[in-house]
Amino acid sequence: MRRLDSESQSRKQAPFFSKARFGPGMISVLSILIVLFIFLIFYVKSYYLAILPALVAAVLFSVKYFELIQSGKPDEKKLIGQKCLVLKKVAGNERGIVRVYRDDGKLDPELWSAELAKNGAEIQENQLARIVGMRSIILLIEAL
Repeated sequence: MRRLDSESQSRKQAPFFSKARFGPGMISVLSILIVLFIFLIFYVKSYYLAILPALVAAVLFSVKYFELIQSGKPDEKKLIGQKCLVLKKVAGNERGIVRVYRDDGKLDPELWSAELAKNGAEIQENQLARIVGMRSIILLIEAL
């Protein structure tokens, strides 16, 4: 059953002939099957055997036809305001590494680069901090 909230309505179905649906691997496989089909028809004159690569290509094409691919942004994580655990110390001009606590209180497995939000005291390893902002993919944190 399809959800009809604003998030799913903002996502659009990807066009049928797109890189998301037919990547280099699928194009290579279909090309090989077409060349094999042509070889079997015109050079070997084996019409019955040529049906096999044609059927395989048709099955692959139909599977790709029914594949549901949606374009749009992935779900954003709510990071600002979350607590994090410092794994590598964060100093004034030195980036550190942190792991963010999820809403259920467990540590997320992703590692993030972090910098101090303001020029303040460094945050040592195994201390807790709070995320107060982001600059690109760098978290800006301050000590609790």
